[in-house]
Amino acid sequence: MNTNEIKKGKICGCEISWRIISGQLEHDVDCDYCDETESHDYTVMEALVDFLMRGDYALDRDDRRGFANEYTMILRECSERQEISREDAESWADGYLYGGDDATKAYVGFKETTMRQ
Repeated sequence: MNTNEIKKGKICGCEISWRIISGQLEHDVDCDYCDETESHDYTVMEALVDFLMRGDYALDRDDRRGFANEYTMILRECSERQEISREDAESWADGYLYGGDDATKAYVGFKETTMRQ
């Protein structure tokens, strides 16, 4: 998913909550009915941005593999709250949610670490 492809401002009626469970970033969806893909994708993105902007984690990305479509998104758990800008949160969320395009498959990993790792 690319935020540039999502119609901004249009939110579906679903409630999305993000959390990390056993080292995996997951989201719960509470929704009776939703058939609007673009607005649902936007709602998922906005919920992730809100989760990141709480400042519980420092945002990072590992591009070690050297390919634009292969990377690992990293959340570093911090002892002190981080100041995360909306721009940084959107950029991280966009990278995490990216699924590729018509010509390229995305290989996006996720890793949770502490500041010491």
